[in-house]
Amino acid sequence: MKIKFYNPKILINKTHTPILYIDTYLWYDILKRHRNEVDLLKICCESKRIIIALTNAIIGELKQRNIFDEIKSMCGDSLVSVPLGRISANQVIHSMLCFFNNKKTINIDWNLATSEVPVLEGKNTGLKAIVDNLRNEMNNANAKYCGSKETLISIFVGLERHVWKDALRVYGEILNNGLSANTKKENLYGNYFLTDYFSFLPCVVIRSSLFAYLLNERPINCQDIVDIYSVAEIMPYSTLFIMDKDQHNRFKQIQKDYPMIFDRIDDLCFLSSYLRNNKYNPLEALQAFLEYTSSKE
Repeated sequence: MKIKFYNPKILINKTHTPILYIDTYLWYDILKRHRNEVDLLKICCESKRIIIALTNAIIGELKQRNIFDEIKSMCGDSLVSVPLGRISANQVIHSMLCFFNNKKTINIDWNLATSEVPVLEGKNTGLKAIVDNLRNEMNNANAKYCGSKETLISIFVGLERHVWKDALRVYGEILNNGLSANTKKENLYGNYFLTDYFSFLPCVVIRSSLFAYLLNERPINCQDIVDIYSVAEIMPYSTLFIMDKDQHNRFKQIQKDYPMIFDRIDDLCFLSSYLRNNKYNPLEALQAFLEYTSSKE
């Protein structure tokens, strides 16, 4: 299977209001031990100077730890919940529209990426079903194959292609109806998934790479699905993204192995974790971010 290269320019425009993502464990730590950061968060949220982004899966984790109500009360309207998979679906759909219309620039801003997905094929099909399907496919691939990280990345991109092609087929039918008879014969919907319009999307590249590197270390569990989807979908839009240390170490290794692709993330977002050193100390990063944001005119 060959990928067709059209070299589209994929752009993620930063929001005027900076987006902050905090890992579940750090939320718990902040609320229990770091009142200064809590006070700064309240100030920034009340003045609507930040967006606190969470996936619905992370919210479920926070509820299990009985801290979500406190976070919701503190953040108010600044808290934005994004269903897991929605950003991916919107990236794929918008990219597909650009491909069908021969547009070389794909703008996938935050408002577009987090908007409700209007149509998905199948009476009982939803974004959760897509995520579950992808998880099952990945576990099957892991059971049948053991190879290099590079090959695993290709396999996972292929799984993404298979899952989204099936889930969004109704969009292909709608777009195909607007084409001329000669163009319809080209099967543009099928061709789209074989191009870099799909393969180079941030959600596909980041998620496939993280899953491949993880499987090179150990089997995938349910928590990994939640963490990696959160990273792949929200991180490119964030100003500060605080993740767990294992995920952070893994991502930094991917950046070293593929600097041409992943070094650009540092231009969009500052990454931090529970690594015990000064460079990536999450509380210092969070405090500096909140102090700067709260002091802006």
